[in-house]
Amino acid sequence: MMAPTLLSDAALAADHLARLCRVTQAARADLVDRVVGWQQQPVTAQRDGRTCIEGDAGLLVTLRADKHVGLHAGLAVAEPRATADAPRRWRRVSIDAPDQTGRSLFFGRPSGQDLERALADLEPARPHAAMAGELLARGTIYMTTARDPGDGSGWLSVQLHRANPLRTTLAALGRPGLWPQVASQVEAVLGRPVIPALRPWSVALPVSGEARARGLIRIGTTAWSRMAQTSDKSRRLAQTIAAFGGAVDRARSLYAFACARGAGGRPVGSAVEFDFDGDRPVAVQFVLRLPSSETPTSIQEL
Repeated sequence: MMAPTLLSDAALAADHLARLCRVTQAARADLVDRVVGWQQQPVTAQRDGRTCIEGDAGLLVTLRADKHVGLHAGLAVAEPRATADAPRRWRRVSIDAPDQTGRSLFFGRPSGQDLERALADLEPARPHAAMAGELLARGTIYMTTARDPGDGSGWLSVQLHRANPLRTTLAALGRPGLWPQVASQVEAVLGRPVIPALRPWSVALPVSGEARARGLIRIGTTAWSRMAQTSDKSRRLAQTIAAFGGAVDRARSLYAFACARGAGGRPVGSAVEFDFDGDRPVAVQFVLRLPSSETPTSIQEL
């Protein structure tokens, strides 16, 4: 048995998540080393420009179930922001395979530089120009994902303005038949009817040529974050993960860990997103917030 190792709270959380995923000791050490390296400087405490998905979290956990590959668990670590108005960069890593990394930018308070920053982050990939134009006429950029550590995909994500319903936005994008599928999937997660007046919504466009050709699109909502942390919320998450071929027991363990850590008294679940291939749902992703202090904590290496 080795002597205890001093870790930051974020690295300790990464270690525990890796144990829950039952990865090898070498992979677990790799994950922790990456998190430690990404947190050499404390994250700014300024709240300016934070999105509702980030909240006060320093860590985000993603649970993605895909009908082709099963459950993928990912971790995102916030980097310091250059200025209060700059997008916050999140370094992302697969918990199952820490050599698979990626990054996302979260845009908070809208600025005239957002599109330029987003395209620069996604370079050389691009979303479909006409569809991006339609979206940006109805919302604001809230995130870019240059590389998802789970599947390597890239996305431009837009938060719809409250005056622009998702149903009419999908019609403007040439996808009028998608609304019933979206409503059905989100209803199963929320446990209540989904009506066109529901807010808020996000729409993400893929930036790779292959994904664009397939007609992939990602629809998300933070309405899930308003649900209280109850057994019903946990049960619905598990049922949704199972419906998309994910490992339910592992998803439950990771979700329970996030709930046990708490998130400043707020629900840990911040968003749910569904990927559609044409009008067919093919994947779901839940985003969980984890608070992160920088108080070092010791763990006993087994």
